[in-house]
Amino acid sequence: MKAMGSMAATDDFGFLQDLATRERAAYWFARLRAENCSDNDKKAFEDWLSENEAHRREYEQFCLMWEELDGLKIALPPAIQTERTRPLGWFPAFGWRHWAAAVLVAAVGIGWHAAQGPAAYSYATAKGEQKSVTLPDGSLAQLNTDTRLTVEMSAGLRHVKVERGEALFTVAHEEARPFEVRAGSGTIRDIGTRFDVYRDGERVVVAVLDGEVEITLGGKADDPGVSRAVLKGQQTAYSDRKISTVKSADEKTVTAWQNGKLIFDGTSLMDVVRELGRYHDRRIVIADPNLNTLKVSGAFNASDLDGLLWALQQVLPIKAERAGNATVLSSLDERTPRRLQTF
Repeated sequence: MKAMGSMAATDDFGFLQDLATRERAAYWFARLRAENCSDNDKKAFEDWLSENEAHRREYEQFCLMWEELDGLKIALPPAIQTERTRPLGWFPAFGWRHWAAAVLVAAVGIGWHAAQGPAAYSYATAKGEQKSVTLPDGSLAQLNTDTRLTVEMSAGLRHVKVERGEALFTVAHEEARPFEVRAGSGTIRDIGTRFDVYRDGERVVVAVLDGEVEITLGGKADDPGVSRAVLKGQQTAYSDRKISTVKSADEKTVTAWQNGKLIFDGTSLMDVVRELGRYHDRRIVIADPNLNTLKVSGAFNASDLDGLLWALQQVLPIKAERAGNATVLSSLDERTPRRLQTF
């Protein structure tokens, strides 16, 4: 399914609309009419409705539009049973058709599907691309280069799967619906509001910038799994059934990619090359395995591959040579590495 991000538009009266709000109104319109709609659902709807006037107005417009389509009377929830100041035929002829088409897309793609089961979405970035998307629940996901997420929203759970890459999540608070991120072999449950998840194959790094998360590995019926809490200003990594020791996380370093920077601190050349592969199509080959463990420290421009390779040659005993669509890193004829420095 094609992802639908947040997009500004105006309705026929000049009101600023937001597709995420419209999608959410469509979701609640369908959810409240589902046979399995629970008291928790109704409470969550009331909370959403009371957050701001735009939610209330969008939901009422949706109900009015549906009456026009089906010729049916829609009972508005008690929270918005106010005197209607617009007749049901208030939509101008031209604007009505376009507005109705947009809302019908939301209803079919989100609302009615949500009444039957979880609504699914996919978001992705190409190499070198970054993107911010507003999820249907109002949470923000900021995607780094070469990242793919799948998202499912149901009445009882908000579930995100990081298939590859990195994303920074700012979670909209909903007490009745937990927010979970699945990455590799672990599940990250949000207990706060803001955290970064970077998946590199089966290795996952989690850094918490605000609030708290709980990471769980395993956890099947016959296996209690392994759990660890990670608090604000902390980070950890995990793979398979092992969670590393929690250590401090520097927010500027964790979010450097949002400013187009790569920051290395005693990082092996092998890991530097792997990181560059996330941002650039050009292959970088280390010809001499003895170079893999050379350490790199510094802040670099993620988009300037040639500049970064030039800088590495100034501080490491290596040379970089182009070979077709690849760059080969090989040893210089010197035994002692030059002194490392920060750029």
